Amino acid sequence: MKALPTFCLLVAAVFGFALSAGAQQITLKGSDTMVILNQKWSEEYMKKNPGVSIQVTGGGSGTGLAALKNGTTDVAASSRQMKSKETQDFLVQFGGKPLCYEVALDGLAVYVHASNPVKELTVEQVAQLYLGKITNWKQLGGDDVPVVLYGRESNSGTYGYFKEFVLKESDFSPQTQTLAGTGAVIDAVSKDNKGVGYGGIAYSHHVKALPLRFDNSPNSVAVLPTMENVESRKYPLSRPLYFYVSPKNTRPELAAFIRWVTGKEGQKVVTDVGYYPLPGAVAANDKDKEKDKGKEASQAPKPAPVSAPVAAAEAKPAPKPELRPEPTAPVAPAPATVPAETPAIPAQSVAATKEERPVAPQPAASPDEIAALTRREAALRNRESSVAEREDEVAKREAAVASREIAMRRAYRGR
Repeated sequence: MKALPTFCLLVAAVFGFALSAGAQQITLKGSDTMVILNQKWSEEYMKKNPGVSIQVTGGGSGTGLAALKNGTTDVAASSRQMKSKETQDFLVQFGGKPLCYEVALDGLAVYVHASNPVKELTVEQVAQLYLGKITNWKQLGGDDVPVVLYGRESNSGTYGYFKEFVLKESDFSPQTQTLAGTGAVIDAVSKDNKGVGYGGIAYSHHVKALPLRFDNSPNSVAVLPTMENVESRKYPLSRPLYFYVSPKNTRPELAAFIRWVTGKEGQKVVTDVGYYPLPGAVAANDKDKEKDKGKEASQAPKPAPVSAPVAAAEAKPAPKPELRPEPTAPVAPAPATVPAETPAIPAQSVAATKEERPVAPQPAASPDEIAALTRREAALRNRESSVAEREDEVAKREAAVASREIAMRRAYRGR
């Protein structure tokens, strides 16, 4: 490869420095399912806050969570919850769990070609397809043609969710064609009348999302992944979408961004993109519209102050807003893993700006002390691994109990 002229490299370096010096940087990495939503959030937020630059990349939920642990991203976007092993690794490295925020809702849809005559499926039938036990659409009331399976790569949160809740941790059929991104799955299914795929509801273009039912019981009804069915969990494959943030990251601009995402403006973006907002967000937006209609012909030149707590980051926009921290640093909404009254992202410590005092050198450890420390670390890792395995087993038992409770409630309502 030809070397670039020294002048060009110098210009690029100066330009890159100018960009980083002129804007507060936020990096957001992870779920491919959430990429279009993350991009739209970033675009809208940067329009309102020109002093903030947000970089969005995909790669899968697992990739984003690994980047968060490695300190190479500010926010990990994930379409699944962190696994016990990931949480334990984070605890070992940082001494605390990452903060978890629900930022939107999604219905994991099962897609077929628009011409496919199959009308509905049970979750078990979907599993049978991807386990390779149903291989012809005729077995499901469709045409006499073979089934072609399309799925996601293994680092995808959607792949992980599907394997856990549909396949019950069994392996996918080796005939499954894995593709990088939900968009690629949808494109393949839209061109293949034998195909079936799965992905987020926002991608349902030029394909047919099949209604799903929990099982074959008389009380089980096939429903589409609409907002109402996802919010009420009537749709079998309803799931939240998450942001994960390190508890060590106390930057005010990050707190303000997350507050905006989970507030009324950010949740409106969720609806615009095609996902579903958090429960209550739609009602809050409707109330705001009614208030606006009731303030006709107001003579006051200034807009009415916003009183809702979730809209604190949106009050009084200015032509060029300054993003300096206020005396009381912004606090993001309480994460899903901590009580609501606990500050989700703590204010930046004033002590951090003070000059650090020199630390006296410590005596070197002896070989025996080093060996003892190594043994303790090995024992700790073994205990953490055992804890992670136990937590996984507990999670599976809880999921099984929840499924039985749902079945019992349906049976009771059908009496």
